[in-house]
Amino acid sequence: MNRAQKITVGICAAVFVGLAGMTVAPLLAVPTADPEAVPTADPALVVAPKPTAVASATPTTAPIPHAPLDDYSYVSIICDQRPPGTDLGEMWSSGAQGTVEDRNADGLATLYTVGRGDVYTSVVERFCLDAREFNQLNGITDGQLYYGDVVAFHEEAAGRAQRADSIPGDSGPTYYTHQDCDGTVARVDLTRYVETDPEGEFRVSMSGTPRDTRPGEYASGTPEIRDGEVIRYTVDAGDTWRGIADRFCTDGMALASYNEYAGIVGDPLHPGDVVEITPQRTTVMIPEPSV
Repeated sequence: MNRAQKITVGICAAVFVGLAGMTVAPLLAVPTADPEAVPTADPALVVAPKPTAVASATPTTAPIPHAPLDDYSYVSIICDQRPPGTDLGEMWSSGAQGTVEDRNADGLATLYTVGRGDVYTSVVERFCLDAREFNQLNGITDGQLYYGDVVAFHEEAAGRAQRADSIPGDSGPTYYTHQDCDGTVARVDLTRYVETDPEGEFRVSMSGTPRDTRPGEYASGTPEIRDGEVIRYTVDAGDTWRGIADRFCTDGMALASYNEYAGIVGDPLHPGDVVEITPQRTTVMIPEPSV
């Protein structure tokens, strides 16, 4: 081992032992030496402290991918081996603003309703979930969550999550979800018309075809059907965007966004509002975000 390598080993050991005696947050950054001033040692030559003197560090994982996760296992490093369902709170509130519906005897969140603007990765990180287990519990295959979805964080709540969107009525279930759409969900797509257009003009298109499954507890209003196509829907008391989207087998968040940007209906909904289920406009204007 040359003199530069010995210096580097000494620095690494000092930093590791120093950190072991401190109670700091997992995300606290440790300054590193200038790579031009101190050569990097061969990792194979760095000697770890004896296990009896210093506890070994917890292995970290790669950043969570934003593509479909498939069978990829991931737990945020910030969770530091905390169990699934641990609520880290406001740290992740910008992308995990939904509602914890239930907790178990240990105080861990078990059932959660997805909020508007929730992001899959933020929910996984806020509640210290293993992405693979979370996907398997809830049948998630595309790394996406949808506003109003009820998801389970623990196996004990999986059955309740599946039943949460099918509320029993006098004649059986009256609230139908995307699970009743045979895997085909229509979606309103908004695409920037001209990439350099400063006015924010977006082209409106539709993938798939909305269809009326039947009135539900949160979508009991009246649809306008023309030539077999669901055009508009008149909101009834108690209706929700999720209920309407599920009744007509369409993506609720995209449907709400289109109606809002087109100046048709906003949020919250009111009895008598008329929602466009199949877009009747070819373009909408979406204002640029203020700086």
